[in-house]
Amino acid sequence: MMPGIGHLVYGLAMVAGLLYISKNKMNHKVLFIFFVNNYLGPDAAHVYWGPGHTLLGFIAFAIPLSLFYSYLSRFSIQKTRHFIDVVDDGKREVNWKNAFYATVAGGITHRMIDFLFHPGHHMGLTPFPGIDLSLEEMNNWTSTTGLSPWIVLDMALIVFSIVGTWYAIRDGFKSAIIFLGIIVMAFGIAAIASLLEVESGENDLSVFLYAGLFNLAPLLLIGHADRETQAHPFTTLAHPRFSRKIIVPLFLVLFTAVICIFFAAGIAATFFTGWFENLIDYSFGGPTGTQIVGGMFIVLTGIGLAGCIGAFFHAPWGRSIIMVISTLTWYLVIPFGVALLLSEKEVKGWFEQEGRLKGTKKNEES
Repeated sequence: MMPGIGHLVYGLAMVAGLLYISKNKMNHKVLFIFFVNNYLGPDAAHVYWGPGHTLLGFIAFAIPLSLFYSYLSRFSIQKTRHFIDVVDDGKREVNWKNAFYATVAGGITHRMIDFLFHPGHHMGLTPFPGIDLSLEEMNNWTSTTGLSPWIVLDMALIVFSIVGTWYAIRDGFKSAIIFLGIIVMAFGIAAIASLLEVESGENDLSVFLYAGLFNLAPLLLIGHADRETQAHPFTTLAHPRFSRKIIVPLFLVLFTAVICIFFAAGIAATFFTGWFENLIDYSFGGPTGTQIVGGMFIVLTGIGLAGCIGAFFHAPWGRSIIMVISTLTWYLVIPFGVALLLSEKEVKGWFEQEGRLKGTKKNEES
């Protein structure tokens, strides 16, 4: 299943807040990489590798995935006279390392939403069985039963923390993060040793984990990726390592194969509905719903196959169709790379040249 709209709204809210705080100075491509992975993230990884839907598994999957998003940073989207178009800027703006940071940040916040708002959902820390954590388990980490003589020490530590924070944040990020570590260690050790029973209504150890993993870590990763990208911008144009005369036909063949698989799935869902539902162990609201989805797949993939044929002959309309179809399959991530490849200046020029030649022939004939 695709991620819900809540993932998208949360990611956009984060991006809007970061843009406001930075006075629109944060790199928009770093933010977009975070935004996309906050939405797709581990769900997209799960399509290719089951353990990718865990935090540790997604971090591993993000290593190759960030190569794609670094390549994506070579492009921008711009408004045209008729609609919008993907424009080749000629150089990757976000290197692999910074794309990795932004990708992981998005994956963390994606898992946070799953963890908090999927009833009975586990955090998905690792792909290893038995090493996981549920919200219910976190809520049982500390007790808040009654007052104890240690409340005086507790209040003294809190007052010290407030005053210390006042000074630390005045002194900058480094002091603030060091002081945060001191507070967490002091209160964490005390809570684990059952010295403090704070009548606050919160489970403090759970808050510590949540604040560090789901709040601080993504912000630090995004901030570091942005700072590094702006401090060390690419100044040279990208030079392809492989001839586009070879790469483009190869990717078109692979994309055509993917389209054929989905076309076959559409045929199966429409005409062999029961068998198809048993195969995928899922039903789209009953046999009728599955048949409707299958029919939509047949239409879209049929158009996609026509586009692939046109693209092999550098027909501009074929490129346009593939751009649309591959964008619709962004959930699978990799197929969208075809749209980016067809947007490179050199490759796009082939289709534009073919269009001009056909236009010239028509004018001569008329």
